[in-house]
Amino acid sequence: MSEESLNAVPNPDSSGSLPPRTGGPPIPPHTPPLPPIVPPLSGRGPRTRSALKLTTDADATFTPEQRVLILDSWRRSGLPAGDFAPLIGISKHTLYAWKKRFDAEGPAGLMDKPKGGPVGSRLPELTRRTILMLKEAHSDWGCQRISDMLVRGPALPASPAAVAKVLHEAGYESEETATHKHEPKVTSFERARPNQLWQTDLFTFILKRQNRRVYLVAFMDDHSRFLVGYGLHA
Repeated sequence: MSEESLNAVPNPDSSGSLPPRTGGPPIPPHTPPLPPIVPPLSGRGPRTRSALKLTTDADATFTPEQRVLILDSWRRSGLPAGDFAPLIGISKHTLYAWKKRFDAEGPAGLMDKPKGGPVGSRLPELTRRTILMLKEAHSDWGCQRISDMLVRGPALPASPAAVAKVLHEAGYESEETATHKHEPKVTSFERARPNQLWQTDLFTFILKRQNRRVYLVAFMDDHSRFLVGYGLHA
């Protein structure tokens, strides 16, 4: 091949376009150059809000029974909320919210709450009827007494606050009644002579180093208040 053919450049025709290419690989279409990559001004890249948001809805993931078991496991573990919550797959804020609801309302606080505004008591209908029946049968019973009675029944628990709400919806009004403090009865066992009566009492505790439970037993003369005998036993 001559030097002239190597340096030859095709001239455009009268229309200003190049003649069509007859051989070789296809010419890729023209693409604009990519803009230069500019590093961020700060050392950390941009962070989106969605990356920091917890996407798991813990109330929808766990049943009320499972929430009670989680709170009990947290209490038994002795771990801080920030260390225990990731083990379950929830945030520590959710764990604190469950504990706050449980402390205020008992197991009813961990029940699934309907969306929207309040529509009245969320207790089961059977529990509501039981509360009203107890109140009608014992008009002097308060919310705490009714709540204590429900705990003894066939799985009808309700906190005092939930009982009060049911009674309020049924038309009952709360009334503050002043109570009178009763002085404790004084029971005297004092005897006229020594050794007429001995009193005994028992106290138990655990020796932590030996992990052993021991019992402290003491006997006291009622007349002289003298400790006549004692012993530490396993």
